[in-house]
This record gives sequence, structure tokens and C-alpha cells, in this order.
Amino acid sequence: MVKQESKCINQLFIEGKNARVNKYFEEAKNIYETIIQNDPNCVEAFNNLGVTLCELGRYRRALEAYLRINENFRTAQTWYNISLVYYYLRDFDQALNCIQKAIEHDCYDSAAWDLKGKIQVEQEDYQGAMTSFNQAFSTDGEPQFLLWDAYCLYLQLEFSKDIDERTQRKLLHILIRRLERLKEISEDYHERNISKDKNLMSREEDSATQIGGSTPQNSSKSNSDCEICQQSLYYLGCSYSRYKDYSTAIDKLEQCIQKDPGSMVAKSARKLLKQSWIQIKPSPLKWWLQSSLYLNRRMKKFVAIFTLTMLILIVIFILFHPLFVWKNRVEWSVYIFVASLLLILLLSPGVEQIKAKDIEIKMHASPPFNPFPSPAKMEDDIGSMSRKNNETN
Repeated sequence: MVKQESKCINQLFIEGKNARVNKYFEEAKNIYETIIQNDPNCVEAFNNLGVTLCELGRYRRALEAYLRINENFRTAQTWYNISLVYYYLRDFDQALNCIQKAIEHDCYDSAAWDLKGKIQVEQEDYQGAMTSFNQAFSTDGEPQFLLWDAYCLYLQLEFSKDIDERTQRKLLHILIRRLERLKEISEDYHERNISKDKNLMSREEDSATQIGGSTPQNSSKSNSDCEICQQSLYYLGCSYSRYKDYSTAIDKLEQCIQKDPGSMVAKSARKLLKQSWIQIKPSPLKWWLQSSLYLNRRMKKFVAIFTLTMLILIVIFILFHPLFVWKNRVEWSVYIFVASLLLILLLSPGVEQIKAKDIEIKMHASPPFNPFPSPAKMEDDIGSMSRKNNETN
């Protein structure tokens, strides 16, 4: 009889797992509640019920399910789940207390260190959060944790009170060094994953050839690694712009765009690239030939060369017009007007207003410039990459 009940409960667990995998969360919830009715002390059923209720967004009920597990039977995963629910409920003190217990059970759990870092960010303990994210990185070497670490340093730079200009400059320099390190680490990590994928695919092809079957599809983390590298280049562009090293910022932003021109990060990089070119205030000719604003580079080169050629021809014509047969019909005002139009065309990136009466040309003033996106946007971008990376694991 006991064996039959055990077999029945095992079957219910299989059904519950299948329902969760297929995202039938209400059905899964009902199955786990049935298991609990048959076995009120089943720790695994309470854990799975709590996870399912979280998927349904019923965090209070999920917390009740987790707390029904006796503390003596709570594992590192149980404490992590409880902490996560408190985090969703924005009870950060309780969340921090529970995640610390999870770490005490397993100090090599990168997910626990990651969650602890995010809780500390909410508590504005940026130094503690950096320590937690570095601990997470040291356990499994995932570059995403270093991106969170850089984000915390930026928050400390931006929002810490009583920081003088010299300290801000120093923190910005540290941020640049960390982002440069992150870029190198993410590139190396990306290359290693590509190499692993190639070896795995080679083995799968050999296996498929031997048994006469088809080659299985291999899921890769390479895209996620490439996104982290691209994001680090974008933040490097922001940091160098904040440091007023606009030439390096432009170089980093162009590298960022080349990684994946169609991504949202590349779109943000293009906007910052325009602002950086405005800040650097190049000569009009250099702007037309080198910047990536408004027109593509080939078109701008054509316009610049055409404009200069026309100006030169007009000057030559004015100087040598007596040699031509209609020398007595020269309209100087027409020459001056055309030459002025061509000159304005060449200077047009910086022109804001022209007054004809006193021949006054007013150039654009530099707009207020903050290269970094808002902290909410940064956290959303980094968080979305973390979620993608977790899905590939």
C-alpha cells in the first residue's frame, strides 16, 4: 500500500513538472496541492508549489508555502527561493537575511551571490553589492556579474554624497579600467564558448554519422557573451565621454556598433556618437569627412568634394573672367550669392541662424551633455542580458 502511494506521488510529481515546463501553471499548482494533501510533510512539494505560485505572480501565497517547510529541512535552494519572494515583495531586510542563510549552506552558489548583490543595490549599499557580484564572478567566471559590478560603481559615482570633483574623477577612472577588463574577459569567454561549440558539434556530427541519424542542434551562449561585450563597449563610450576623451569614446562606440549594427545597444551607441561628435567640435571639413551623422560617409565625402570643387571653380572664374567672350556681362552679386550658399552648405552642421542684414551667422551651442543613460535603463539592459544568459544555462 505504501509503495503504491509512493508510486502515485512520483507520478504526480512528473505530471506537475511537465505542466510547469509547458507553462500550465494553474494545473501544476493543483497537482502540487494534491501531493501536499496526501503528504503534508513533503518538502519538495512545498518548494515546487512556491515556485509555481511565483510564476503566477502570487508572491504572498508562495511565501506561505515556503515558510511551511521546517527550518531544519530548508536547503540552500529553499532559502534562495524565500529570499527571492521577499525581494519581489520589496522587503529587502528579510530578503538579505534569507539569502545570507542560503550562502551559509552553499558559499559557491553564484545565483545566491547575484541575488545578494541586487538586494544590496536596492538598499543603496553599492560597495557591498560590488563585493557580492565579484564573489558571483569568482565562482563560475560569468562576465555578466562584472557588468553588474561596473553598474554599482557608476551608481556610487553618480549618487554618493559629499564626493568632491577629484574623487569623482578617480572613480570614473576606476570604472573605465573595470569596463576595459570586462571587455577583454567577455571577448575571451566568447572565444572559448565558440571553440567549445565547434568541438561539441564535431563530436555530434561524428556520432550522427556512426549511427546514421541526424545531427542534433547545439544551443550556445555565444550570443549572450557577444551582447555583454557590446554593452561594455557602449558603457566605455559613455565613460570616456564623461571623462571628456571624446576621440576614444567615438572609437569605442564605433566598435560597439560594428559588433551588431541592428541591436538596441547599437541604436543607443549611434545617438551617443552624434552627441560626441558635437562635443568634439571638429572643423567643418573634418565633420563632413569623418563623422557618422545624418548622412553616410560616402555621401558626405561626395558633397564635400563637390562643394569645394564648385568654390574653386567660382574663384577661378572670377579671377579669369576677362578672358571669356561675355566678360562685360559679369554679375558679381550672383557669384557672391552662389559662393555664400556653397560655403553655408559646407558649414551647415554647426549653423543655427543666419541674419542677412549684418551678415551674421550664429553657430549651434553645445547642448547639455550627459553620456550615460538613466540608471533604470542601465539596470533593465543588464537585467535582460542576465535573464537571457540564465535561459541558456
